[in-house]
Amino acid sequence: ISQINMAQQLFTEGAIGPKTLLTQLDFADPDESAADGVLYRTDPMAYLQMNWPDLAQKLQASQQQQMAQQQQMQQAQGEQQDADKTGQ
Repeated sequence: ISQINMAQQLFTEGAIGPKTLLTQLDFADPDESAADGVLYRTDPMAYLQMNWPDLAQKLQASQQQQMAQQQQMQQAQGEQQDADKTGQ
């Protein structure tokens, strides 16, 4: 088994981390690449913000709009339920 295959297998099994794997694969900057990968996996929104701030801002605005719409729908449903209870 080659050293690269062994490193990939050990990484898959959780025996080594991404930095060690990337070092074994001769990445030009394993520290930066590993940090990039860890951030992407643990906090995709922060990764998006760091790499594409304009897109992240648009996505956040869209999410806030969707949340506001959901809250309005829930409020309307609650008011309808209250009206139904008082009308009985």
